[in-house]
Amino acid sequence: MVENVTKSMAEQVESPEIKNLNVNSKFGLILISHDAIDLGVTEEIIARILEGLKEKSPGVELSGAMILEGMTASQVQLIYPGLKREFLDAFTKTLGKMPSVLVAFEQTDPEAVSFDFIKEINSIKGKIKRHKTRDEDGGWGKSIRSAIPLPSDRERYEEMDRKLDQGTLSDEDYVKLTHHLVHSPDNETELAGLYLLIDTNTKREMFGDENMYNYDRWAQKLTSK
Repeated sequence: MVENVTKSMAEQVESPEIKNLNVNSKFGLILISHDAIDLGVTEEIIARILEGLKEKSPGVELSGAMILEGMTASQVQLIYPGLKREFLDAFTKTLGKMPSVLVAFEQTDPEAVSFDFIKEINSIKGKIKRHKTRDEDGGWGKSIRSAIPLPSDRERYEEMDRKLDQGTLSDEDYVKLTHHLVHSPDNETELAGLYLLIDTNTKREMFGDENMYNYDRWAQKLTSK
């Protein structure tokens, strides 16, 4: 599944100071969850996000992907640093045992220095909202989140709506009652946490040696604060 980068990003970044890397304009990462894998929509999600990114900047390409067979609690905390303990425990329980797919997108246009991967990916993913069941023949709609729940999940989401109305929807309820198709970082700290889940050989394939060195320093600096 991993594709080689056609042009090394080292040509765009020549030994910059870490503070001036502006990493968010150079690559973006997402984590496709086991729910998406089980539903058979992994490739559809990747294609949809890539298409949306290329509409904003034609220079964006798929850089690569890797399968994560499971995560430790500390790894989950890297990508969800702001979660409350009980919510973090719920995610660790599932992500620790289930496979997920980490996907990288890169900017190959050296002039696109203001491109914002975090903003654009989250826009394509869509906002959290009350989930209403789509029709049997319904498509993805305006966002990835509009594709869920699936028709077969009607009872689960009706239960969630009842709890929302009653003001009794807990974090545990949300994890239990909803599908979580894809995680995308909300800031550079979360992006760095996701980056640190990539093994060295895959990072080298995705970004090239020089960029990997700079990005490693950037990620370690952000996550060690």
